[in-house]
Amino acid sequence: MNLKKRLLSRMLGALYRIPEKGLSKNYSIIIMFHSVSPYETADAPSCYCSLDAFQQILDHIKAQGYRFVSMDECLRSLANGNYTGQCVISFDDAMDNFYQYAYPVLKARNIPFIHYVPSAQLGSPRIMSRLKIADLSADALCTIGSHTRNHVNCAQCMDLEAELYGSKQELEDLTGREIKHFSYPWGTIDDISWRTIQILKRAGYVSAVGTLSSSLHFFSTMSRYYLPRINAAAYLPLLNMGAR
Repeated sequence: MNLKKRLLSRMLGALYRIPEKGLSKNYSIIIMFHSVSPYETADAPSCYCSLDAFQQILDHIKAQGYRFVSMDECLRSLANGNYTGQCVISFDDAMDNFYQYAYPVLKARNIPFIHYVPSAQLGSPRIMSRLKIADLSADALCTIGSHTRNHVNCAQCMDLEAELYGSKQELEDLTGREIKHFSYPWGTIDDISWRTIQILKRAGYVSAVGTLSSSLHFFSTMSRYYLPRINAAAYLPLLNMGAR
């Protein structure tokens, strides 16, 4: 990370967290998951959540008084100045275990969710098939978003327009639904660029999420093209404390 981006990352991190430190409001949140399975996987610890922990996290969020909403409903609330009480459940990467384990839990609990899909990787090992994505998209609980075509770094990709426009078009052709939301692969300040945001806007995306950990309040939502998300792994210590 170069010096300018390092300074920007620190400034944004501080700006995003000031209201959380100064106030006790139940600010709305977006939670990020990747792989959910009852069995240990080869995924990095930050990308793996056991099925039991997944259900406990959902219980914990509900017990805190949050209401699970879709990304579209959350954005409407933010536009109306409502920054509290809502939770969006998000997934990245279209991992194949989602369909078998996480999806039935969400379906049984009637919880909306958004799944960000790397469209050109569908059908690859450990990635859901096109058929499963099409099936998910038919469920009113599901919103499909783009995660580029090939899970590229948006700050470094030389063919970025093809990745952003192409993924949107491929997913719209597959699902028959408008694709409006985007997730940056890796998602740190170092993985995005001003150019990326301009292409996203031209392509017709209305939001983009990163991995800067914060809730949704006035400062952290000033740009809809770098919304913060909280990694589900951040909840694991809370669950462990509750078990003692």
